[in-house]
Amino acid sequence: MAESPPTVKEFDFQNPLQGLPPEYFAGVPIEVLRAAGLACMNASKTIKSSGDLKKTFVLYQQESPKDEFNHVLLATFYAAAIAHSLDWVGPKSLERLLMGCLLHNVGMMKLPAALRQKHPSKLTPEEEQIYHQHPRVGVNFLLQFSSVDEALRQVVYQHHEHADGSGFPNRLTNLKIYPLARVASLATYFAYALVHEKIAPIVLLKRFMTSRAEMVKFDPLNIRALVKVFIKSEDPKKKGKG
Repeated sequence: MAESPPTVKEFDFQNPLQGLPPEYFAGVPIEVLRAAGLACMNASKTIKSSGDLKKTFVLYQQESPKDEFNHVLLATFYAAAIAHSLDWVGPKSLERLLMGCLLHNVGMMKLPAALRQKHPSKLTPEEEQIYHQHPRVGVNFLLQFSSVDEALRQVVYQHHEHADGSGFPNRLTNLKIYPLARVASLATYFAYALVHEKIAPIVLLKRFMTSRAEMVKFDPLNIRALVKVFIKSEDPKKKGKG
């Protein structure tokens, strides 16, 4: 039986990851959890301070199936965690990346409710065509907000693009995909599998790393950064001891 959008509490912009099952973060070292969690909170608070953008996000939360909204939050966390190991992502770019991840599925609000409940692999050709338009619908909707800049819009518009040209809506390849969107693409892919397949992060990572067909869809530097998410940093107190 299809899941109906639940009655939800008011979204806590101070603690956006609150309520996500802890198994989604299994294997992530505490220092990454803290850094990524803080970055997510800052992006969430920026949306809260943006007036009508906050209203849009709250409406999206209220209208979304639980798994879909959990996916959005988890994608934001993993985008922050991946960016944690990317030297080129500065504070401003990180904020735009994470705000884009929080808003990346707002175009789904314009899709038929029954379609939103279905796994993409179960869509008819006609439904798939509609589904593939949600990034374009979302970015067009966000044009009305002055607080949404070009970097954020590109994250929303290109979060389903893949390096091998298999993505949508424009089948972009490699460097034609906006850099922050390349991070978002990997984060949304990883988060979607965690939420919908109920699989442990480490198990998912190992499966991903043994599938060339999946790996070619993403930037190798971002894949390397994803792997680093699960590697605990060396204790500075232990350095130099032998």
